[in-house]
Amino acid sequence: MNSNLGIPGIAELIGVTVGSVKLMKARGKLPDPDVIVDGVPRLWSKATIVEWDSQRPKRYDNRKKQQ
Repeated sequence: MNSNLGIPGIAELIGVTVGSVKLMKARGKLPDPDVIVDGVPRLWSKATIVEWDSQRPKRYDNRKKQQ
């Protein structure tokens, strides 16, 4: 199973819109990508995003609470 995420996967995982993730990327708020293709950031590992998300400041927490 591939645990690499693109922008839509990151959005779903952290509970924000795709547009929000694109804005974070444009502002340099995402961590460095784990996969770069032809010099272009493409994918982040799920572990990288989970770690980053646990430390980033959040205005709102829209994620569903884990039971």
